[in-house]
Amino acid sequence: MAVTATDLRTGVAELSAIHRPSASAGEREAAEWIVATLREIGVPARIEEERVHGEYWSPLALLSGASALAGLAARGRRSALGTAVGALAADHRQVG
Repeated sequence: MAVTATDLRTGVAELSAIHRPSASAGEREAAEWIVATLREIGVPARIEEERVHGEYWSPLALLSGASALAGLAARGRRSALGTAVGALAADHRQVG
């Protein structure tokens, strides 16, 4: 089954109408819509779930703040502390 430009416009309009912030019910609804649509045209699809905290900016702010503090500490007599904090901030798996 060929997908037409009209099909694509309709799909984009339907997805755009769903309020879907990160880790929300709307995001789940959109994912389910996409999976169902793909399956209708014969494409195997599934939703993969992951643990999330639901926002984007807090982890970035924490990492940026830690990096700034590491830089300040590394300039002074606490270079080992600065290096350790910088390494932890660089290893993003430690946040969240």
